[in-house]
Amino acid sequence: MALQWPVSAVAGLGALDTAYLTYAKISQVPLACPSSGSCTEVLNSSFASIGPVPLSALGLLAYLTVVALNSSSQGSKELKELLWWLCFTMALTSLGLTAILIFVLRAPCLYCAASSFITAMLIALVETKRARDTAELEAQVAARNAVPVSDEETAASKDSEEDSEHSAEPRRAVLGLSGVLALGSLRAGTLPSREFASAWAYFTLVEQYKPNHPPVRSSSSKEEMALARHLKKIGAACYTAWWCPHCQEQRESFGREAVEVAPFVECSSKNRRQLPICREQEIENYPTWIINGEKYLGGRDLSELVELSGFTEYPAERFKPRDTSVMEYIWGPPPEDENV
Repeated sequence: MALQWPVSAVAGLGALDTAYLTYAKISQVPLACPSSGSCTEVLNSSFASIGPVPLSALGLLAYLTVVALNSSSQGSKELKELLWWLCFTMALTSLGLTAILIFVLRAPCLYCAASSFITAMLIALVETKRARDTAELEAQVAARNAVPVSDEETAASKDSEEDSEHSAEPRRAVLGLSGVLALGSLRAGTLPSREFASAWAYFTLVEQYKPNHPPVRSSSSKEEMALARHLKKIGAACYTAWWCPHCQEQRESFGREAVEVAPFVECSSKNRRQLPICREQEIENYPTWIINGEKYLGGRDLSELVELSGFTEYPAERFKPRDTSVMEYIWGPPPEDENV
């Protein structure tokens, strides 16, 4: 009885977790996720369903079955055995799904990790409960046969005592499975999000080139070259910092040839201190454009720069934003739904 209520309580937590996942999956409501939507990305992946049936719904059914079996298994050896095998199967399934989360999807999912951790607790509790129940049962049998009447019964009694001592300890392999699953769930819940991974990749890139910007990768059109020359001619300036990803995006919008002509002004020293030329202009945000004496904060589309600067050689419609694939080295790949 000592471990009966913890099993039901832990399974109840699992039921709540999977019930929320099932609701979000069926209703297509975004999950409340601290990892910038990665939980919803995992829930909408091909690994989250078997045909039309969400895996979370099967998990919910499994947790509710654990509660039911645990509540009615007192005194029933068959139900206790069924409960153990159910939890063991859930643990193996969770281990496989956790491996997919870590090595295939590579995205954090707090709710998936919580379910795996709950399953790890369940198999550990049920295994410990099984060992204790077996030990108590064998102790009762030994007590009833405390006075053997023959040498054969004496030997049988000793064998029963040895089995009782062995069964009193949970099996190490099962506890090992629980431990591996628990560690895997912790890893799955703390994986860096793709946004973090992309930010780290860009940070590593700019550190290679500091105090200069990373090389611009796209080529410039004749329109972009003409606009860059015009901006320089009228005395416009774009104040940037070498470590700023939005500044690199603005530079990339011109292309590698035009960026050498456009009036970009570097504001940051190698140790990220603002240079005097930018302090004099009271630059507080990067990038910042100053065009015809007016200050514009943030990056601008080239079509907007055409209008702000009075450029007339080409119409604004000729200036198109760069494809998102060009910007992947700055912001990372777009979400899957943007690639459809």
